[in-house]
Amino acid sequence: MSDNAATMRLAMEEFCAGDFAAFDARLASDFVHTANPLFHREDEAPQFSSISERMASFAARGITARSRLVGIEALRPDAFVATMSLSSETPTGEGMSMLAGVVVTFDRAGRINHVHTYDTPGAARAAAATGCCDAHRRQAIRAA
Repeated sequence: MSDNAATMRLAMEEFCAGDFAAFDARLASDFVHTANPLFHREDEAPQFSSISERMASFAARGITARSRLVGIEALRPDAFVATMSLSSETPTGEGMSMLAGVVVTFDRAGRINHVHTYDTPGAARAAAATGCCDAHRRQAIRAA
C-alpha cells in the first residue's frame, strides 16, 4: 500500500469516527473542501478550508451528520474516491442519506489538498477523470 493510500484510509477512518482535528492535521496549506450542494445552504460558502470548519457549519445549524466508509478506490497514486454512506438530520427530524463518492487528492508532499463530495461514487470518478472542479484545477495549475 502506498503512503498516500495508507494516509487516505487513516484519514477516512478518522473522519468517520468524528476525529476531525486528526483529519485536519493531514491537510496541505492550500486545502479546500468543495461541498456537495445537497449538504449546504445558499447562505454558506461552497468551500471550506478544513473539515472541522465544514462540520462546524452543520453543528451551528443543529444538524447531526454521520458517515460510514464503504470502500476506497485508487484512481492514481495521488487521487482516490471514497464510497461513503452519508446522512444528516435536522433538529426537527428531517434528514437525508446518500451513498456518496468523495474525491480526495494529495499534493507532492503527501498531504490532502482537496476533498469534494459528489452524489454518487460514479459521479466522483467521472469528475476526477476531468480534473474534478475549478478549485482543484486551480490547485493543479499552482502546483505545476
